[in-house]
Amino acid sequence: MLDCAKVKLQMSLATHKYILGVSGSIDPKAIEDKLVRDHLEDIRVEHDNTNYRTVRFTPTFKPRIGDGFEVKLE
Repeated sequence: MLDCAKVKLQMSLATHKYILGVSGSIDPKAIEDKLVRDHLEDIRVEHDNTNYRTVRFTPTFKPRIGDGFEVKLE
């Protein structure tokens, strides 16, 4: 299990709403900003101002190999 104190996802608020909408079969435009929390299944979420649907997984601990990875949403 992941620990939200150790890992974070950096994404825009629009991307976060898109992920919530896709996973819950809800129109992302219908999700209110105040309902979007700062975590996603034990992963801390940090919002930035980009409009891209690119989610960057950034471990806050030192990974054994590499620098983490990126998940790109089509």
